[in-house]
Amino acid sequence: MSERMLARAKAETRDAAISYIRADLEGLLGRVHAALAPGGHLLFSVEHPIVTAPTDPGWSVDAARRAAWPVRGYPDEGPRRTDWLVACRCSTYR
Repeated sequence: MSERMLARAKAETRDAAISYIRADLEGLLGRVHAALAPGGHLLFSVEHPIVTAPTDPGWSVDAARRAAWPVRGYPDEGPRRTDWLVACRCSTYR
């Protein structure tokens, strides 16, 4: 993350319980590795921003039956919501 991104995040955060630190992930991942059981694995997933770029995510198909993923709204800021494998039915994630 850039210093400007951190400065903006700090300026927009009013919760004293949140802190932003610019650090190398190797330290964090080293601690995770040390905490894993022998033979354990860390699995994580990151949603690519192009997936959440459209305000109405989903495939569109044109008259020639070509599928396209719209990227309109890519630079727009704000919350984005997507359901991947199963629609979330719990209020925790809404």
